[in-house]
Amino acid sequence: VKKYYPASFSQAISDVNNNGNFDIAVSIFYSEAKNGTQYPGGLLLLSPHPQYVVPGISLSDAHPSAGDTVTISANVENQGFPSNITTKALIQIYTKNGDDWNLTENRSFDVPALSRNQDFQLSLDWTVESVPFKVVVTADSSHQINEANETDNIAEKVVNEKESMAFSNNQTLLISAGALIIILAVLIAYWKKKERENP
Repeated sequence: VKKYYPASFSQAISDVNNNGNFDIAVSIFYSEAKNGTQYPGGLLLLSPHPQYVVPGISLSDAHPSAGDTVTISANVENQGFPSNITTKALIQIYTKNGDDWNLTENRSFDVPALSRNQDFQLSLDWTVESVPFKVVVTADSSHQINEANETDNIAEKVVNEKESMAFSNNQTLLISAGALIIILAVLIAYWKKKERENP
């Protein structure tokens, strides 16, 4: 079995898209002996592009009611290589109409060029029209940046009514009432037992 040893590699950097992003092409050569004849081993193409993501969405009130004003916040974060391109981001709000979601708010933001691990905060004050509603935040909505992964630019959050809180209160009342009934039943059984023991 022949053994092949890495002999050398050459690296070339080229701007392939003219928008501040570039690819690195690495040619790798091998030899049959440590100091033998070199053979082309292949071409490795790296893509050191920016990677814009929206890690999450938060609201100043997790369960608002219609008529409440909430602040919707999200960050656009660059988890890839630095970018020198200014792009856009969107906060969109959809309200429910039967089984369909209708777009009721569409706010655009200018996002500056972000370095690696740098983020930019988006914030929107919105008066709730109806509940439930859905918030969709899109990074690089204008598609100006050639990213390493173009499929993870969107984050969504569905906001439900305050019914969970009301349910919790009702549940507490039911548990309390059940506990009282059990206590009364135990007391009645105790009194009846005492009456039988002491007629």
